[in-house]
Amino acid sequence: MEYSSLPDSKTFCVLPWIHLVFGFNEQIKPCCKFQASNFPQAQSKSLSEVFDGPIFHNIREKMLAGEKIDGCWKCYEAEKVNQKSMREIANSDFKKIWSETPKIKYLELMLDNVCNLKCRSCSSGYSTSWYQDEVELGRAPTWNRLFTQDISKLSQEGVFNHLTKIKIMGGEPFLSPSHGDLLKSLDHLERLPKMHLEYNTNATMKVSQQVLTYWSKLSAISIDFSLDGYKHKNDFFREGSSWENVISNIHWFIENVRCKQVFFSIHTVVSVYNLNDIIMIDDWLEAEFPGLMLTKGVAVFPSWLDIRNFPEDQKQKALSLYKKIISENKISESRAGFYRLIQQFLEKPQQISFEEFVKMDKKLNEIRKRKLEDYDPELARFLNLYRE
Repeated sequence: MEYSSLPDSKTFCVLPWIHLVFGFNEQIKPCCKFQASNFPQAQSKSLSEVFDGPIFHNIREKMLAGEKIDGCWKCYEAEKVNQKSMREIANSDFKKIWSETPKIKYLELMLDNVCNLKCRSCSSGYSTSWYQDEVELGRAPTWNRLFTQDISKLSQEGVFNHLTKIKIMGGEPFLSPSHGDLLKSLDHLERLPKMHLEYNTNATMKVSQQVLTYWSKLSAISIDFSLDGYKHKNDFFREGSSWENVISNIHWFIENVRCKQVFFSIHTVVSVYNLNDIIMIDDWLEAEFPGLMLTKGVAVFPSWLDIRNFPEDQKQKALSLYKKIISENKISESRAGFYRLIQQFLEKPQQISFEEFVKMDKKLNEIRKRKLEDYDPELARFLNLYRE
C-alpha cells in the first residue's frame, strides 16, 4: 500500500520509516521511548540490516493497519492526558521527509558512556563514574567500565550518507573522545550544512572553539540541558555537578552557539526526590531563561525513584498541589500538560514498595558520604517519620 501523505491513524508514527536508536550495548530500537527486549545488537548485524529486517517491517505493517504497538505505550499514555507525545511531535516535524520507502534519515547515537557525573537515576551503562558505586552496592556493573562507538565503521557502512538529523547521546557527549571524530567525519562528507544535531548534556563543561566552528556550518542545532533540582538539591541528585557552574555554562552556550537555527531546552526527570519542587524549579527557570522550552520525563527506571511508589498520603498531597496550579490557569499549556502527566502517574498504584527508595537512598548516602538532611531537610524528616 502507498500513501502520498502520512496515514491518518492514532497509532501511526513516522519514526520506524526514517529513524533508529543505536545505543547502550549497541542495541537498536525505533526510538528512545520504545520499550522491548527483542531487538538485536549491532555486533551481529549492521544498522541497515536491522532497519530493513523483519522486526522493523512488522512494526510498520501494524502501524499502517492501525494496530497499537506494545513498545509504544509511553506515547499512548501521554496522549491520554492531552500531552503532546513523541509520536505526534515526530509526525509533525518529519512529515515532509517521510516516504513509503524506509530510509535512515534521523539517527539517535550513543557515543559512549564516558561521564563525569553519577546521577541517582543513572547506572554504569550510561556513566563510567557509576562503576565503583555499583561494585560497592554489590551489583554486577551494567557495563565493563567503558563502552565506545566506532565512528569510522558507521561512516564506512554509509550510515551518514542520507542523514538530516543526529541526536547525540552519552555519557556526556562533550566529554566523549568520539565527538570530535563524528564532527570531523560529517564535515569530510560535507553533511554539516544539511544536518541538524541534537545534544543532551549535563552542562558541566563548555566546548572548544573548533567544535563551535563545526557547529556554525550546521543547518540547525538543539541543545537540551539536564537539571533535576534547585541549587544544592540538583548537586545532590546529580553527584559531581555544581549548580553555579551549570547555570553559568547554560548562559555561555546561549551566548556563543551560532548557526542557521539554534534551539535550547532544559529537561527535568521527575522522581521521588524532586516531586514537590517541580513547580518552584520551573518558576525559577522561566525567570532565569525566558523563552527556553522546559520539558519533563517521569522516572520509571530505576524503579525505586518512581513517584507511583510514594505512600498514598504523600501522593494525594502532591496531587492537590498540581491540580491547584493547573486550575489557576497561570501557567502555559505546555507546562500544564507535563503537570497532567505527573498527575496521571500519581493516580496509579504502587509498582514496588516505597521501602526500596528508603533502602537505596540510605545505601547511596553511605557510599557517597552524604546526609540527606543537608540537602533536603523536608524529605529527610518525612523519611525519619516513615521509618518509625
